[in-house]
Amino acid sequence: MLSRAVAGGEGIINYELGIMNWEVARINKSNLLTADY
Repeated sequence: MLSRAVAGGEGIINYELGIMNWEVARINKSNLLTADY
């Protein structure tokens, strides 16, 4: 039961990190699109 709760918590953390990485990638992509070469 406890290990399941820990695994669930890690899943939430990984999910949050995934969203953060997606946001960063989206920002980087938009920066690339608007960059002056």
